[in-house]
Amino acid sequence: MPPGPLTTTLTNAAVAGLYNSVPHPPAVFLGPKYAWRQADGACNNVHNHNLGRAGTPYARSVQAKRCIDRSALPEPGLVFDVLLKARDRVNHAGGNSALTFAFASLVTHSLFRSAPSSGATGGASVYGPSYAPHGPNSGAPGPADSKVSASATSAAGATWDTNDTSSFLDLSPLYGHNEAALMGVRDLGSKSLGRGTPPLPPPAASALLVVFSRNHNYIARQLLAINEKGRWRDPGVGAVSEVGAGAGAGVANGSADAMGDYVAGFLGMAEGNAWNMNAFDPITLPDRTVIARGQGNHVSVEFNLLYRWHTTTSAPDEAWTENVFKEAFKGKPFDQLTVPDMARTFAALMATVDPEPRKRTFGGLKRNPDGTFDDAALANILHNATEAPAGQYRARGTPAVLRVVEMMGIEQGRGWGVCTMNEFRNFLGLKEFATFEEWNPDPEIAQAARRLYGHIDNLELYTGLQCESTMPLSSGMRFSCGYTMTKAVLGDAIALVRGDRFYTTSYTPATMTAWGVQDCKRDPNNGGEGGNLPKLLTRTLSRFYPYNSTYTTFPFFTPATMQASLTRQGLAANYTFTRPVATPVPVVLNTFTGIKTVFNDPARFKAPYDMKGLGGGYGFILVFDDKQKHDADKALALHALFPTKDSLAEYRTWYREQTAQRIKTRSWKYDGVPGTYVDIVNDVINNVSVHWAADRLCGIPLKTKENPRGLYTEQEIYEMFTTLFTLTFLAIDDNEHGFSLRTTAIQAGGVIQALVAKAILEVAPHSAPNFLIKAVNNVNSVIWPPSQKPYYPFLSKLSDTGRPLNELVATVVGLAIGSSVNYSQAAVHVVDFYLDDKRAKEKAQIVQLVQKQDPASDELLQGYYTGLWRNAAVEAVVEQGSGLPPAQIKAGDRIWASFRNAHLNPTDFPNPTAVDPTRPRAAYSLNGTGFHGCPGVAYAEQTIAEILKVVFGLKNVRRAPGKAGQLVGYTTVINETETNVYVHPNGTTSPWPASMHLVYDA
Repeated sequence: MPPGPLTTTLTNAAVAGLYNSVPHPPAVFLGPKYAWRQADGACNNVHNHNLGRAGTPYARSVQAKRCIDRSALPEPGLVFDVLLKARDRVNHAGGNSALTFAFASLVTHSLFRSAPSSGATGGASVYGPSYAPHGPNSGAPGPADSKVSASATSAAGATWDTNDTSSFLDLSPLYGHNEAALMGVRDLGSKSLGRGTPPLPPPAASALLVVFSRNHNYIARQLLAINEKGRWRDPGVGAVSEVGAGAGAGVANGSADAMGDYVAGFLGMAEGNAWNMNAFDPITLPDRTVIARGQGNHVSVEFNLLYRWHTTTSAPDEAWTENVFKEAFKGKPFDQLTVPDMARTFAALMATVDPEPRKRTFGGLKRNPDGTFDDAALANILHNATEAPAGQYRARGTPAVLRVVEMMGIEQGRGWGVCTMNEFRNFLGLKEFATFEEWNPDPEIAQAARRLYGHIDNLELYTGLQCESTMPLSSGMRFSCGYTMTKAVLGDAIALVRGDRFYTTSYTPATMTAWGVQDCKRDPNNGGEGGNLPKLLTRTLSRFYPYNSTYTTFPFFTPATMQASLTRQGLAANYTFTRPVATPVPVVLNTFTGIKTVFNDPARFKAPYDMKGLGGGYGFILVFDDKQKHDADKALALHALFPTKDSLAEYRTWYREQTAQRIKTRSWKYDGVPGTYVDIVNDVINNVSVHWAADRLCGIPLKTKENPRGLYTEQEIYEMFTTLFTLTFLAIDDNEHGFSLRTTAIQAGGVIQALVAKAILEVAPHSAPNFLIKAVNNVNSVIWPPSQKPYYPFLSKLSDTGRPLNELVATVVGLAIGSSVNYSQAAVHVVDFYLDDKRAKEKAQIVQLVQKQDPASDELLQGYYTGLWRNAAVEAVVEQGSGLPPAQIKAGDRIWASFRNAHLNPTDFPNPTAVDPTRPRAAYSLNGTGFHGCPGVAYAEQTIAEILKVVFGLKNVRRAPGKAGQLVGYTTVINETETNVYVHPNGTTSPWPASMHLVYDA
């Protein structure tokens, strides 16, 4: 194309498009300096390392132009008495609890920690955006922060224009505002944070800080257990990256709380408004404008004044503060306290604070010998805060005890020379108030302000924000404060999190780990509209926070508020509203003597498993403690499963053939790499087990290559079964995932039971309720006769009993769950066990046995294959044997029978760690014992042996190289019992194995 205007236009467009396809300058740099958040906030903006850094001056957001001589402004004490002081008590209109503003205290103390500028005389970082004292990593000054001048002149004259903490939501009250403070609370031996907590009023704020500290320690333990990149081997190795990743995930949880609970609560979460502003991801507007992110943040003096929310103080917190002030100021009346009084008293008070964070206490609590706080005491503080209504934003709403604190806030704003209320509204893009009545239509308030300030344009920012009339409530706005404050707070929240590089452009699995990113994700089905605080409460104080209590799911709202709201939404039946009672600590039985005593006495020790969801409330054998009902259903199931003496042999053949067929069809080869590969977990064992349940028991049409018109894929049905099994047997104590797990299980159970009912009616139309018989007969299968379908023999035998349809469905689904995913997990464990290098001898013996076909070899092969709950209905003493003291059990106690530990007890199980295929079967109790012992033990032993025949019959079968050839995971201790946890490729954890690749020579 010849040169010319068109060529130039096209060239310019092409160059612009290509140039702009890469950011200039780059958003992120590599290296430890930039990979993880620094304690003082440095390098959040990679191009301006001091932006938002602790120890730098506050910013100014608004240019003040209104000329007002300071002497013309009203005396701060008079402003308080006339406009701010409460005459009565009004609870928050949106139903917020005191815990909301305890969390708000942590947010503001993460962002604001006022200190005198360099060269200013006297003063210290005592006063910030609220009346709570500030200090390094804990809200309480250490030795270097205790130099408060007793001189009223110097205290008042200091220019407090430096912010000693970062401008980021980084939980600096916990982690510290600089590296020295961070190292002061970090336990170098365990790489977890020390249990340092401040005397931060109110006590609930400190209790929340303990929750965040415990969550950090949980995260650190998880990172070390998973050890995603293998970089952490022992204490002292990889310290920088571990602290960075751990703190990153911990702080990200704090950000999730801020957006998912705190801000979302103001936006109507309690009213079912699940809208959650995602401020973190890239945003391009329709006009192609790109909204910046990850460029840092720097807090300003205007927003420091914005967060003085003293009107929201609850009645219990007001009483607590009054007691503190009475003691600190030796009974001096609150209306006579002066700024110098405050400076002297807090200097003396802070001097009593232990400089060692691990020794500090709060709220009258004492530490346990190991340095922890008592769980019950912490939960009591937090429950009280959830029950206590917060105060309402309003003029004349601040408790009288805080008079001197408000006076200091007013003086501080004047000292900074901040803008007026109208100038701030102009900055926010809002219309300026024309009159005092427009600002607050209450004639008393408007007239009082007019007398104090003369003209609406003179109304100073501090007073204007606190006394503006509040917005009306709506389903999407429950903040219930002034419009100016509402817009400023929401705008600041978005700027805070969107500007933070570690929540946006640097928020990656490379620095956070895959598990860390997954752990910080919202769970919209958690019963709390995706809030994050329920996770932290149930994770750190599980016994005190049931999964469905509104104290758990909506802790920022009073129970009365949530009961009314959830009733309006038609959801109240899913929740409880009474104060939670602590779940008893489990009594753990580690011997067969104790276990068999309990499991053979269903009258005194009840099965706690909830299977009422099966059959419309009917349940299943494993939860029937009534002997007659239990035995009848057990006989029913066994007769249908094993109608003839040849049934078990038939099942053995089926498992052997299905396993071999899947290995044949689902194996693969890599070009130029020796050996044939197969995923023995997903593609073989899990798959065969799903087909057993779907094809042979339930009559669920699976969607496969051979049957593309099936309803659900093999993986989908597997996940449904694992969800149902997990909820029933593995999640009794799992309050963290309890609500979402039940939600998913209800959906899965509904699908599976509906499909099973359809299959039963297809096989036996007479099983339908009377009103359905005609309809069922009309839609009977026209594809092929039911008798030709693989599930026909089982369902036919079952339905011949004449049992109601709901009971038949419950039996089928119960058997399918127990004989599929739990079975496949056991088979996977056996294969994995004998592929261990330590088991080379046993593996060689198995390889020899699988070549033989005689009964003796089969019996020996089965020998190579060889924890449950109960609730006490009455008080009992259970003998444990093995020289252990009897277990003292009270009515209502929960009992955990540790079959794993019992099998490792040499008294009950001689030579427990040795593989002995000749050991008598009666020595094992792998599938329960006593009244509720699993009826399918022989079935499992013999069919798993068939799987072993096929797998270890492969030539030179071995693990694939690296992690792919292993069951990736770790062990944790639950109820004194080592328990396997598996890590899936996307970073999530599960009790179910993900995959394991084997290699063999075809």
